[in-house]
Amino acid sequence: MTATEMIQALRHRCDEASSDSLFSQTEKLDALNEGMNLCWMFIDSNLLVDNVAFDDYTTTNAMTGNWYLDDVLRVERQDTEVKQFVPCSILNTNDYSLYIDNAYSKPTKEYPMAVHWTSETSISDSETPVTFGGLRVFPIGYHKVRVFYRMRPKSITAADVTGNTEIIIGNRNSTVGFDTVEPLHNIVLDFAESRLWKNDNNQSRSELARSRAMDQVQMLNSKVRVMPKI
Repeated sequence: MTATEMIQALRHRCDEASSDSLFSQTEKLDALNEGMNLCWMFIDSNLLVDNVAFDDYTTTNAMTGNWYLDDVLRVERQDTEVKQFVPCSILNTNDYSLYIDNAYSKPTKEYPMAVHWTSETSISDSETPVTFGGLRVFPIGYHKVRVFYRMRPKSITAADVTGNTEIIIGNRNSTVGFDTVEPLHNIVLDFAESRLWKNDNNQSRSELARSRAMDQVQMLNSKVRVMPKI
């Protein structure tokens, strides 16, 4: 489905007698992008277009925000001496002190750890690790950190509508064994319609559209029987 077709589908769903008579194209694009983000949030990653990537970082190449903490799937540490990547246990800030400050469970190069970091987090370790977009990896002294993450969807713009750009969401070669392209477009449109009706203070139609979207999300997710793609 192209960006133009998605805009036209929203016009039809919103009962617009003429182009953008109720909602402007900008409002529709904002709603579609919110729908894309919600689809990415709720749908199992195996149903989406291949969207797992990784980036490598060193102590002089800090993360600049290509991903969010909720999108991190796996973190690996490469030691300065042994150039093999070793998977890290991922901890949140509530758990880190139980391990980092404990002599019996401190991370080692054989069993490294990655911590979801915030500006409020403090640590007694005398060494200050580098923050990679909210992640800190222990122990210090690594050569490289590899972060596998789930990519966020690309925003749909007015240029995509003008250029009639195809919007890729689902995966025609899905590992679950069926084409997910059309169902995911419908989910995005339902979420987008819900947002537009909410903007119009039409609560009943907003809730109805969101309910349709969530019903489809649950149905598709229930069909996934495979391991995540890493």
